[in-house]
Amino acid sequence: LDTYDPMTEKERQEFYVLKTNDSFRPNECFEDFNSVAMSVTESLAIELAKELSLPIVIHARDADFDTFDIIRKTKPRRIDLHCCSASVELLREYRKLDTEVYIGIGGVSTFKNAKTLFKVIEEMPLEMMLTETDCPYLAPAPFRGERNDPSYLPYIVRRIAEIKGLEVEEVAACLYENAVRFYGLSREVF
Repeated sequence: LDTYDPMTEKERQEFYVLKTNDSFRPNECFEDFNSVAMSVTESLAIELAKELSLPIVIHARDADFDTFDIIRKTKPRRIDLHCCSASVELLREYRKLDTEVYIGIGGVSTFKNAKTLFKVIEEMPLEMMLTETDCPYLAPAPFRGERNDPSYLPYIVRRIAEIKGLEVEEVAACLYENAVRFYGLSREVF
C-alpha cells in the first residue's frame, strides 16, 4: 500500500470524494466484496479517506470477516457499516479497534425475520447507530417491495426505539447527533 498508487492526484480527488463548497459524498466501499484485487482497491480507498479526513461507508455484504480484517489492518478514522449484517460478537471486536464504528440501520430492522439485527440493535449502544434508506432497496415492512426513500426513516427510528425500550424522541435526537458527528456536519446546515 505504501508504494502502489495507480491514481493520479486528480483521480484521487474525483474518484472517491466529491468536494464542492465544503460538502462531500463519501464513496460506498466493499460492495459485493469477493476478491483479493478488491481488497487492494478498498485498502487504497481507506488510505485516501484517512488522508482527506473523511468517513467511509462500507457495504460488506457476505464479507463481514474479510472486511473486519481490512479495517483492522488499515485503521480508518470513521466507518459506517452500511446495511449492517454483522453479528453482535463481530461488532464487539470492531469496538476494540482504534476506529469510530457506526452501524447503518435501515428498513431490514422492520422485517420480522431480522433476528440478528434485532440483537445488534438491542445490545449495541445507540451512539453507534445511523439510520439509512439504501434507496431504492429495502423499504420498511409497511412498504416492503416498493421503492425506498428518506420519508420512511421514521419507521426505522420507531423500530429502534421499540427494540431498545426508549422514547422515539430520545432515539431521534441521538441519531441526529450521530450523523452530525460521523459526517462532520455543521449544525447550521439543519
